[in-house]
Amino acid sequence: AVHELFEQQARENPTKVAIVYDDKELTYSELDARANQLANYLIECELDEGARVGLLFERGFEQLIAMLAVLKTGASYVPLDASYPQERIDFICEDADVELVLIEQPLVERFPLPSLDIMVVEPVFGNSDWLSDYDTCLEEVRIAAPDSLAYVLYTSGSTGKPKGVKVTHSGLLNYVQHTLTEYMEDRIEGAVVCTPLCFDATVTSILSPLCCGKSVLLLGNGDAMLEQLGNRLFASQNLMFKLTPAHLNAIEQQLDNGQVCNAAHILVIGGEQLTVSTLSNWKKLRLPNSSFINEYGPTETVVGCSTYRVDSADQVDALAQSYAVPIGLPIQNTQLFVLNEQLQVQPIGGIGELYIAGAGVAQGYINRDTLTQQQFIKAETLSAQIQAQVQSATLYKTGDQVRWLSDGVLEFIGRVDDQVKVRG
Repeated sequence: AVHELFEQQARENPTKVAIVYDDKELTYSELDARANQLANYLIECELDEGARVGLLFERGFEQLIAMLAVLKTGASYVPLDASYPQERIDFICEDADVELVLIEQPLVERFPLPSLDIMVVEPVFGNSDWLSDYDTCLEEVRIAAPDSLAYVLYTSGSTGKPKGVKVTHSGLLNYVQHTLTEYMEDRIEGAVVCTPLCFDATVTSILSPLCCGKSVLLLGNGDAMLEQLGNRLFASQNLMFKLTPAHLNAIEQQLDNGQVCNAAHILVIGGEQLTVSTLSNWKKLRLPNSSFINEYGPTETVVGCSTYRVDSADQVDALAQSYAVPIGLPIQNTQLFVLNEQLQVQPIGGIGELYIAGAGVAQGYINRDTLTQQQFIKAETLSAQIQAQVQSATLYKTGDQVRWLSDGVLEFIGRVDDQVKVRG
């Protein structure tokens, strides 16, 4: 499981800096020790394996400690965002059958949760030593089964009603192993976190560095975040960023015309369509030595399932006739099928709906059996041609129209429904 990769780093690199936030640091051994203390407390409180635990935090040390502690207990975490209205938090907690909410003190009064057990996680850098009675080693080691849940993430999707996606440990591990190979190269010193935990892109920037002994750099909340993000992008330290095109466009408004940085970052762009004009501006004018990876993937297939990488200006020039950057090729242990309405495989250039198979396909939606059956298609119901190729029992029906280009990469065309994104 992913948290075991982190524990391995804590053993091998105990004094390395794991988290940096607000001019303070935690080493790997300190982070692991605090997560173990909290996990021991939760196990003593009879938190069972398989339980669902809400996490209600602003970005900070406590959020990551709580996340790791929950994974160590064999439970799954359910991100709750402090920007959510009370009604949405209440709905998620009830729908996901959340047994306990871990919350930081400043949010307790803002979000009354009278029907739930809550536990206030005290600040790491404060006067309190509230977990000092608990061992810094894990007293009861719980091994997560590959098909047990790691987290439940709520997405409004195209229905408007939040739906909880059930993501397994094996799916999460497959994605993180992909990021370690493709994003966390030797030159990269750490990753920047600028998005909330309820946005699955944040999985990339938190867990990838923690699983390979590099630093997680947490940016501030609110208005300060964009300025800090711009400062990190234009500093000399080589970092991995997980951003949306909207982030790049917003930062562009703050920059001087000639502002350039020669750092060799890796920018993983996802969440919405990346246009060639945005890529061209940043790759050719702003960050010429950085690599840009267009990552596509629904929450239902663990963050990202296909990528298109751009390392050179020549690659940007080759896209000059296109509006958007392709979504590329499948990541490891993942298969992409382009099917027409009769569920037949489309030829190169033929537009169809994208179906995703492989290790990352989620278990479905919580309490939405009909929707799960509609979106998660059993491989056995498809043609013999597909059954002969497919490597998982289920395929996720994305609702996205795509086509294979002649050079073998996938191009996003649009939606098969009338879903519209507002403000990203």
